[in-house]
Amino acid sequence: MSLLTSLLRMRAADTGNALRTSHLRHLHLSDQPLMLLALKRTGPAARPLAIMLGTDPYRPQLLVAPPSGSTTPMLTTLAGAVTAYIDACQQHREHLPATASKPARQRCTDAPQILVPNPQTVQHLKDLGDNLRWVCIR
Repeated sequence: MSLLTSLLRMRAADTGNALRTSHLRHLHLSDQPLMLLALKRTGPAARPLAIMLGTDPYRPQLLVAPPSGSTTPMLTTLAGAVTAYIDACQQHREHLPATASKPARQRCTDAPQILVPNPQTVQHLKDLGDNLRWVCIR
């Protein structure tokens, strides 16, 4: 018995209503999520070798690091692409009228979704971000 099945059985016993497993396993994807694949070199430095990203599965963008030298241009392009994707998601807004307890406001209707293939890629991007936090890109 899986952890999810155990949770659902306990919830059903507590509330008296059963819930299908498929209801909790569904994850809504945006119409255009950003897919990001990273390839790194081996070793402690784990320098990025190539990164493929994009929202269109038929036209991804490939960023390749030079064999030697600085990876700053590649990482600058990566940062620009991710920032542009997040900014595009913030363009979709709706106006919420004022209520008795809240003033009128704007709300984003689309959230950015960045998909990566595995936990190792997440860890690599985290390590890359940690290494770059002190670097000033001009």
